Amino acid sequence: MNKIKLITFITLIFCCAINSGEIPNISKADYYDYYVAPAKGRIPDRLNRSMGYADRKLSVFDKGNMVLRMSNAAIYGYDRWGLNHEFPAGSMAKTGCCTYYWTQSPMVGALINGLPSVSVGVRGSVRDHEEEFEPLPGYDAGYADTDANIGIAFSDIPESWPALWAREKDPTGTFESVIYNADGSSDTLYFPGIEPELGPDGFPDAPCGLGVQADREAYFVVTDNDPQEGNTFESNQGVGPLNVRFDVWVLNYSSTFGNDGLIFIQKMTNVGKDTLKDLYMGIAGDPDAPEQGGAEWTDDMALLITENDPHIAEKLVDTSDAHLLENFAIVYDRDDAAEGYLTSGVGWVGAKFLDLTKFNSDGTDSTYGISTFYTFEYSMDSQSDAQAYNEQMTHGIQTPHNIEPYEYDHYQKPYSYGPDITWVIAGGPMDVAPGEQVIFTFADFVGINETDLTRNAKLFQSLYDNNCATPKPPDQPVVQAAVDESKVVLMWDDRSEFSLDPVTGKNAFQGYRVYRSTDRGNTWGTVITDVNGDPTDFFKPLAIYDYDDDVSGAHAMTDPRIYYNLGSNTGLKYSFVDNNIINGYEYWYAVSAYDGVDDWAGAPVDPMENSKAKNAFYSDDDNTIAIVAQSKAAGFTKGTEREAAHTSGESDAVLNLVEADAFELVFLGDSLSPQDFESKGYSYKVTFNQTTVGDTATVNSWNMINTSTGDTVVANDTDVESGSFKHVVDGFIPVFSLGSWSVTSFDSAEQTFNQDTSTSLIFNGISSVGDGTWAGFLESIDVLTTPTSRPGADKLQLDIEFRFTDSGSNGTYFKSNPSVTNGIQEIQFPFEVWSVEEDKQIDAAIYHIGGGNPLVAEDTDNPGSYQFTINFLLIPIYQDYTGTVLSDYHSNTNMGWGLQFDKQTTSFESGNIFRVNFVNPLFPGVDTYTIETAGSMATSGDELKAQLEAVNVFPNPYFGQNPEERNQLNRFVYFTNLGVGKTTIRIFTISGDLIRIIEKSIDSENSADRRVQWDLRNSFNIPVASGMYIAHLSLGDDQNESSIGERVMKLAVFMPEERLDVY
Repeated sequence: MNKIKLITFITLIFCCAINSGEIPNISKADYYDYYVAPAKGRIPDRLNRSMGYADRKLSVFDKGNMVLRMSNAAIYGYDRWGLNHEFPAGSMAKTGCCTYYWTQSPMVGALINGLPSVSVGVRGSVRDHEEEFEPLPGYDAGYADTDANIGIAFSDIPESWPALWAREKDPTGTFESVIYNADGSSDTLYFPGIEPELGPDGFPDAPCGLGVQADREAYFVVTDNDPQEGNTFESNQGVGPLNVRFDVWVLNYSSTFGNDGLIFIQKMTNVGKDTLKDLYMGIAGDPDAPEQGGAEWTDDMALLITENDPHIAEKLVDTSDAHLLENFAIVYDRDDAAEGYLTSGVGWVGAKFLDLTKFNSDGTDSTYGISTFYTFEYSMDSQSDAQAYNEQMTHGIQTPHNIEPYEYDHYQKPYSYGPDITWVIAGGPMDVAPGEQVIFTFADFVGINETDLTRNAKLFQSLYDNNCATPKPPDQPVVQAAVDESKVVLMWDDRSEFSLDPVTGKNAFQGYRVYRSTDRGNTWGTVITDVNGDPTDFFKPLAIYDYDDDVSGAHAMTDPRIYYNLGSNTGLKYSFVDNNIINGYEYWYAVSAYDGVDDWAGAPVDPMENSKAKNAFYSDDDNTIAIVAQSKAAGFTKGTEREAAHTSGESDAVLNLVEADAFELVFLGDSLSPQDFESKGYSYKVTFNQTTVGDTATVNSWNMINTSTGDTVVANDTDVESGSFKHVVDGFIPVFSLGSWSVTSFDSAEQTFNQDTSTSLIFNGISSVGDGTWAGFLESIDVLTTPTSRPGADKLQLDIEFRFTDSGSNGTYFKSNPSVTNGIQEIQFPFEVWSVEEDKQIDAAIYHIGGGNPLVAEDTDNPGSYQFTINFLLIPIYQDYTGTVLSDYHSNTNMGWGLQFDKQTTSFESGNIFRVNFVNPLFPGVDTYTIETAGSMATSGDELKAQLEAVNVFPNPYFGQNPEERNQLNRFVYFTNLGVGKTTIRIFTISGDLIRIIEKSIDSENSADRRVQWDLRNSFNIPVASGMYIAHLSLGDDQNESSIGERVMKLAVFMPEERLDVY
């Protein structure tokens, strides 16, 4: 059959199929390729391409539970691009289902000189013309990077922004509009103030609140008057384009307030010469529930909840807060099944009209509602602008097709439309003069079921009514993980505890919830059902760590109606150990910070928690992480040798280097990574600093510098006393013992020399009054004058020795009231007072209550020995010994501690020596410590070779599937437990033909994933046949590529039978 005959034949089939109303049981993509495209002279290959025009770009909205890949040509998703309203997020990779739209775009129509012109951006429709909007350059970075999701300008990805926004180039916001005429000539018009102002975040400010409100906002600009690809004169019988500009914002939320959909804000400006008469503006969409499975696109039903809908109770189960459900369009699957994918549980699709406002040239504005809701079968789309305007856009609210429930409707809904739904939703009419603007805003969302969809409709209306701002959960923690054989430890920081909700202005943080996924984020444990038994998008966590307070137990949420576990007052923790995992298997973990019940504008706000990342590999700076448990690499010794030395200063503080074990450490909320637990052989220096705060106050702190790299690893830590495990540095934790910034008491007291064991000196410690010093004592009693200062720590740290001699020494004696002049006398001590570190005798003074002499008397029980006769304070004076009497009690600022002896039990004799020891504190600028460590190393060649024996293949044999596979097009096995170095795997057939070479280098035993994937394809990317295969493994040094060892393995592959459908 020649080409002309083939096209004629297929066209005849297309016409017959449409005219007869019979649609074959095939997907919409196949229906388009084999019926629509030939009949309209379109090339299916063109529609399979993701792009085709210079400034068109694709990006993915994946912050929430509904994922959308869309184009900046105002194509709000297209099935062939994938991820077109994927719900729930990740389901396509897991099961191949489901997405819920074929295509969607803005649609606007008006009269020019009495003739209709309609611009629409849908792709892959049965319309006569489509894709009539083209993006303008200069509103994004100008390039596309699919892996980094750079294309459309996203508020949370500054790399996607242009170097300068239009408002930054021209503060007047003037737009230069080039108008093409029918004869090929052009005119240039200038419209000031059209370019949007930038919000406080530096991103074009959407007309809904101030600044960025959603977790991700997109912005792009299109027009309909591109002379080649727009709404051309040739496409609409010479009427030509409307000459409109659309500024489009898309708001993507991650929290439960809006994570099942998006808000689209379409701001249209007339940038042409003509007033657009009787203009209608809205959207054209083709929802399918779902897109996958046979002719599923042909059996959808629709409902519309109008303003003050008299039949709402017949249409919906939940009619509470009915004012939030007005202008709500719904699509559902009539049999709640998708052939080959779902036997029940098909999602519901919703579109919620939020606003239509025209901004008039006189400064006033006019508000419009939905005036048009029109549905039709996919194959019955308009074939001219006149038909699109007169039949679709101006139709009004269409009378339901099924006043009584449709015979085959599983839900038996009255007042329904369908089956097979393609719709136009618009408002108007209005006249729009050049420069005037119209904003059409709607929410686009999906739900698990009718209840969930209705909940979402209320949420989006409430969200929009609050200027698109939603209460937010606490900031997400940053999660890291360390793995070992059959276990993993998660660790996270405490940043969540200090975040404020920007909407409520409060910090309601309550705790952390730990989740695990075994299917790459498709599910996160056991699904929680609501009070009606319907599933929700909440999951039961592995663990909950919450404040030990009066908030705990089950909280009855209002939407969805579940009981949310607020915790059991366990106290906060910052780590979680999972011992219930299998080596070689991939697990995803997420730690979500959550808050308690809050209030917002007088209304209660249910607890909220962080969303989980859709891709655990995308960022190292979020709350979701992927791990693979594996045994330690053989042949490598973990670096545990390390030594700290006190290189300068006299402090008694000891710097201990505690081995850091991630599975045993009690984490304190600091930011850590697995590399922090691995020794790298670096050297360190610890220094101490003092900074002045205000006029006189000082703060002491310590720092640790990696002298091998120059990095500061501990900065300005003031704690040297608690002994807390706070810092993990290359496999060890630096902790001080006997550390102090000041001298607060003595450390020990002992008799160091005593010839006669019958004598003993009983030390009663330092004075308990004030801070223990003479100055502190005087400040606490009633004296006329107190000392102006006291000795510093450099003096108070000095050890004091009492050396009992026959001649003793002279000093000052203060009677009971030191303020009385005659209360100061000279006294002879039976000892000399010495400063041990300075190795010198110093002056001293005595004070006692009640007066009395002498100071000593003979010990009648021990002839030749003596006792004290009074209780007294002995005050060392940190100055060279003179033996002179002080002139007063307060002028000498060298008077130190008040030391006490027990007169009842003390007995001494000449030659005795008694020492009071004080802990030497740390002195900023004086004390320093150095640390030397040894890194991990290879122990021997034989032990390195042993790594090869640990390598496994999973699964082996391969029986048609791998538990980690997400779809039938991505089959693979893993080589696990690879060793440190460069592993080369050569795969041969049983007959000896080399079909594939795979290489992977691993630089650390703590590498997160010591495995490599073989996709069961040969070097030509063709799937291999079933059979036995030989794998030759060689391990080499990754630096000099010297061979360490080799191993040969066998693996069996049984590929499933595949049949290709032919049309």
